[in-house]
Amino acid sequence: MYGSNYEYSIFLLQDQKDKERIMELLTEHWEYVVIAILALDKVVALSPSTWDDLLWTSVKKALYKAAGKEESK
Repeated sequence: MYGSNYEYSIFLLQDQKDKERIMELLTEHWEYVVIAILALDKVVALSPSTWDDLLWTSVKKALYKAAGKEESK
């Protein structure tokens, strides 16, 4: 009705093969991932809202933790 199951499995990540495909995509295009993260960081820093700063800070902490890096202060 809404499409094949594969279209929605990317969001659920139930299959190990899907996880490997996403990791392969991220590692092949890591430059674009870094550019997107830095651009998002700049947009959040320039926005007047404090709530998005708090949310982005928690996301960055999770990214640092997942990468095994210490957060720079």
